[in-house]
Amino acid sequence: MVSKSGLSETDVRKIITDANAQLRKNEKDKDIVGDQIFRLLTSVMMNPHNPRQNHGEVCSLAMAKAFSIPVFFTDERQLQPIIDKNLNTGIDDITCVRIVDAVIKMMNGDITGFSRKQAKAIWTMAGKDKRVFDVEIWPIG
Repeated sequence: MVSKSGLSETDVRKIITDANAQLRKNEKDKDIVGDQIFRLLTSVMMNPHNPRQNHGEVCSLAMAKAFSIPVFFTDERQLQPIIDKNLNTGIDDITCVRIVDAVIKMMNGDITGFSRKQAKAIWTMAGKDKRVFDVEIWPIG
């Protein structure tokens, strides 16, 4: 199977496996690994007619993969299938969690250790509207 980048699934897995091997070999190579993954994701996720679209997600996902961060908070609904197809190999896979879903799980106690104030900070740092949080997501009282 050939990905949107024109690389076969085997080639993509080899790039990621090689990148992960480099990372484990020498911690200072994280920037190099991140750059390799960034180039791979750029070919799949970024629109050449609108190069800034998805730029933040591409940068963040490249670093998440390079640093073996297993959970990625996002506001994109369809990001997980893209990550599964083009980035996850069974080694240091990334699970995408929508910010709204994570905050609701924090409120319900399914994700523990977060106060309302901390959840609201995560919400607002993601650029979400405080009023929506206060009125619709996690009202006081």
